[in-house]
Amino acid sequence: MKTATKIDTVVNSTHITDIVSRLPINGAMLQIDSIILEHGVHPQYLVDKNKTEDIEEYIYQSLRKAAMTFSNRNFFIGLSNLTTSDFHQLTWGKQFEPLEINPMIGVRGARKHLDKDYLLAIELEAVRKLKNIDNVPEINIVLPMIRSQRELMEMKR
Repeated sequence: MKTATKIDTVVNSTHITDIVSRLPINGAMLQIDSIILEHGVHPQYLVDKNKTEDIEEYIYQSLRKAAMTFSNRNFFIGLSNLTTSDFHQLTWGKQFEPLEINPMIGVRGARKHLDKDYLLAIELEAVRKLKNIDNVPEINIVLPMIRSQRELMEMKR
């Protein structure tokens, strides 16, 4: 079916990229949230154990698979926007994440990346590999929830 409206979609698992790529869509966004959840281990644990490359490589390979699947279409990468309760559920998550009464208004999105800069570094390194190693011509990055102009300016640095 062909329409005048261009349709993009959010893919929340690398396991369905092949199926979604067969749909008549203009492009797709893969959120790093789903990749971190699929990996299952809290990133801070891996940083503390000097195993940052493990999660960087996992994110990179997941992004690579999706980018190759959608190679002739718009491809967006959503930086993680997980709540503290999402991170809390990961292996070793209870060790690094506080329990918040309402995680949806708690520390997440840009604030999480700015407070825990290792997380932003891990995600951007995976994107850098995708650009430099696989020569993906155009990568569009979608910033996570931003609550203020100040957070936006800090994320742009």
